[in-house]
Amino acid sequence: ARIDDDSSFTSPEYEAYVGDVTSGTFDMPSNGTWYASVRAINNASLNGTWSNQVQKTIDQIPPNIRVQKPKGGGVSVSSEPLFVLMTNEPAVCSYVLSTGPTKYEMSYTGTYYHESRHQYILPDAPYTVTFTCADQVGNMNSTAASAFTIDSIRTVNAVSWQTTPSSFVNVIANATIRVVDVNPDGLSGLSPDRFSLFIGGVTAMDIGVEDLDDGYYKLTFRSPLKKGIYQVSAYVDGVISGTLPNMDVKDVKFYTTFIGNMAGLTRGDFMVYGDSSSNRFGVATDTIKRESNLSLSPFFVGSDIGRNVFLFLAPQRFNVEKKEKYLEGQNLLDQSVPSFGLASVPDRFTITTSVNYPSIAFNKVAKAGPGRYNLMIKYNGVYLSGVNKGKINMSITFI
Repeated sequence: ARIDDDSSFTSPEYEAYVGDVTSGTFDMPSNGTWYASVRAINNASLNGTWSNQVQKTIDQIPPNIRVQKPKGGGVSVSSEPLFVLMTNEPAVCSYVLSTGPTKYEMSYTGTYYHESRHQYILPDAPYTVTFTCADQVGNMNSTAASAFTIDSIRTVNAVSWQTTPSSFVNVIANATIRVVDVNPDGLSGLSPDRFSLFIGGVTAMDIGVEDLDDGYYKLTFRSPLKKGIYQVSAYVDGVISGTLPNMDVKDVKFYTTFIGNMAGLTRGDFMVYGDSSSNRFGVATDTIKRESNLSLSPFFVGSDIGRNVFLFLAPQRFNVEKKEKYLEGQNLLDQSVPSFGLASVPDRFTITTSVNYPSIAFNKVAKAGPGRYNLMIKYNGVYLSGVNKGKINMSITFI
């Protein structure tokens, strides 16, 4: 038998004759994924071939727990506090209050994110809460007690901006404020209907309010349709923010040129980047590790104020300006060398300005319960054959 943490068994951690047996148990020296295979020896001491591999993961490390709510020492005006945790691996979490031994399993758990609103009204008083999480193989970890106070009669005394809002036109923007009482203690647990936001003297409709704990709240809203400088004010229970910041709303514009091969890695603020090692070009991303287009030929990207912007994948000798009339008529595919849009086969591209549901082929249906998710949406190309020919293949993964 041989066992190693390398599936190629380059230098096996264990390799020995184990006797005339049909099963065996082996202790590995550390956590990780281990591979094993066996072979037989006949009466003439000739070795047989190695069997197929089996693998086993050893995990004796409990999950790491990070408490997001309560952070400790805060004041909640809600008698039904919200508890939020993060773990570094999928786990099932529960909590115990200082009022007694009753264990409450969190309402949303089993993933990296865990959330629960206490189902019973707590009277005004100081409390502590302790969280316990178990991973998928039963390793358990508990936090130190986090202190918080329920005081439903606390009132708002002051509102302050923690970030200066800025945005581009007609996009979802956000900013953070802090709400305190006269002490001044940060007040959490305020319901969204107690908040209002004004941008340039106009009420912002449908604002989102996220309680970040200890009096911090993130306000999410849609920025104005026109560029300019707008004075922003926030009200909580009629109390206005002390300082009224100016929100700079800008048009979305950029221009960039790569001449010849891309030299090194250009990142800037990640609105645009290039990586010469992989001939990779990306636009409007937050990291070079995202999926992006690849080409052996340079991209030509340009924009004039007030005109449409197009991205081309074209040979260096190509005259981009002559293609505008074909773009306006949406008949670029009629050309002998199409060069715009989604690649379906080599040297053939499909023009599209939007993706409709009939254009996407889904092969699974997934259900998710209430809670907070991170989604990874990946474009896998276009089906070239079968019942989904011509449709876009996309995968959506919960992470």
